[in-house]
Amino acid sequence: MAKQSKTKYPVDRVKTSQAFANGEVSMEIMTTHPRVIITIGGGLSEEVVNDLQNAIDDLLKHHKM
Repeated sequence: MAKQSKTKYPVDRVKTSQAFANGEVSMEIMTTHPRVIITIGGGLSEEVVNDLQNAIDDLLKHHKM
C-alpha cells in the first residue's frame, strides 16, 4: 500500500510575508537529480537562518523523511 502523506499546511495557504510579496522567495524543483532548492533574497540574520533550519527539520520529521 502506498504511503499517504498529508500536508502540514493547507495547499492553498496564502503566503503573507513581505519576502514573498516582494518576490524574494523562489523554489526550484529538480527532477533529474531529485532536490528542491529554496532561495531567499536579502540579508538574513543568524536567528532567522536558525529558525529556517529548525522549521525544515520539523517539516521533514512530519513527512517522516
